[in-house]
Amino acid sequence: MTGIPFYLGVFLFCNMKKELKVEELNKKVFKNLESIDSLNILERYAYFLGKAQIIEFGLKKFLTERYNYQAEKLEKNTLGQLIYKMKEEGIRPDFTRLLEELLAYRNSMVHEFLNNFVLIESIHPSSGRLVLKELNHALFKVEEITLVYDFLYVNKYI
Repeated sequence: MTGIPFYLGVFLFCNMKKELKVEELNKKVFKNLESIDSLNILERYAYFLGKAQIIEFGLKKFLTERYNYQAEKLEKNTLGQLIYKMKEEGIRPDFTRLLEELLAYRNSMVHEFLNNFVLIESIHPSSGRLVLKELNHALFKVEEITLVYDFLYVNKYI
């Protein structure tokens, strides 16, 4: 698991030589999300789950390389368990809070989203867009964390 660092994201963090302002972050997130505008709701759902999985793999790699965790022992760890380990290692609380927000979206998407989508569609076809708001928030969060991690990693803030 060595080689090219895994990059994730960007945010406004104080007390740093370089900082990323919220406006700049939001602009980058929306720009990144333009690439999925043409996808239907289920494709966007799959995109979110894929990105969340990539973040999970990246966090495992980070813990392995930075804190010498054994990769085999991290293989079955969930995102929540990885966040807990990052807190134990003293990773920035502002970043771990963002990860916890992602975890909440991820859990909602995995355990509730499809059920809600199918239920709403069965009641009134073409009403699936009603659940799109939550998905859009989840997509924003996954892109935000990607950018925040990248910013922190590249500038050696984590």
